[in-house]
Amino acid sequence: MQQQTEVLPRRSVEPLFDGGMALFFLSVWLAPGAFGPADELIRAAMVIMMLEFILIHATGFLGFTAFAPGITREKKLKTMALFSGFYLIFLLGIGSALGAGWPILAFFWLLAGKLRIALRREVPDEFRRKQMVSDWTRSLYCYIGCAFVSVLGPVVPRLGISPELQPEFGEDTSGIWIDYPHGVVAMGVLYFTIMAIVKLRASGKTRPAGQKA
Repeated sequence: MQQQTEVLPRRSVEPLFDGGMALFFLSVWLAPGAFGPADELIRAAMVIMMLEFILIHATGFLGFTAFAPGITREKKLKTMALFSGFYLIFLLGIGSALGAGWPILAFFWLLAGKLRIALRREVPDEFRRKQMVSDWTRSLYCYIGCAFVSVLGPVVPRLGISPELQPEFGEDTSGIWIDYPHGVVAMGVLYFTIMAIVKLRASGKTRPAGQKA
């Protein structure tokens, strides 16, 4: 008996996005002042990794809500709006601390990208649900694993991020990310590189019907 297979939809944009992010973090690590003020680019890289954590959290709640069985569309929208409001309050705090509004815009733009699979109506609902769960699980495990790199900040090579280039966050502010920002940047390089490779390998493959991605 011939085994049934299904073809995974091609996801050419997502690997390119993650690969581009990996190159951005690598450029900041090697030469943080090459494309602008070094302290601002280092700070931006740190904020992006904070946003990625919030995005993983948001993708889980909003994505699972979108595919929750037995719930009306109206209730789903209300629940998603409630969660979005919670994340917005958190982001307003980050934007206020930085004196900039780009983290809010970046968050919702990146969130739309992560939930893109949920919006692809040409793909069966069950596949979209499984793919979203698979993406979320991979992102979570990868983020947690790569976070250990940032904890090893004192032994991670500084490369182009010298102590003189570190952004200032105030005299009373300290922590492993603030004291060793190059560890966070190294984490970004590793995280986005792994995610790009994983998504590229998963793009356009075939698999046995019903098998998890």
